[in-house]
Parts: sequence; structure tokens; C-alpha cells
Amino acid sequence: MVHGHGSHGNQGHGTGEAREDSFKDPVCGMEVGPGQGYTKNQEGRVFHFCSKKCLDKFEAEPQHYVA
Repeated sequence: MVHGHGSHGNQGHGTGEAREDSFKDPVCGMEVGPGQGYTKNQEGRVFHFCSKKCLDKFEAEPQHYVA
């Protein structure tokens, strides 16, 4: 069995493109993969954060990030 990036298909590794199964941190814009970072349910929507720092910023002013 071959293990390398070529065997994973087009998942956006190293291309700068967001993967279909990833989320965008509403505070810093960083890509957050499934099972990574932090999540917050706000007004019926789930938001994903790359770090506790971004989550804390969101919680301080959610109206600034919820469109």
C-alpha cells in the first residue's frame, strides 16, 4: 500500500484552498478541520475556532461576528 499525498485525492493539502470538510474561523479566517479547535453553538448555528483565543474573542462580542 502506498501512503503519500497523491493517494488522498484532491483535498487541498498545501494548495491554499479550503477543503470541503473544513470550516472557517469567523474571528481570524483560519481553516479549522473536523475534530480540531473549538466549537460554539450561537443562535442555532455552530461556529468553529482555531484556538481558545479566537473563541474568547467571539464570546466577548458575538454580534460582531454573527452576520
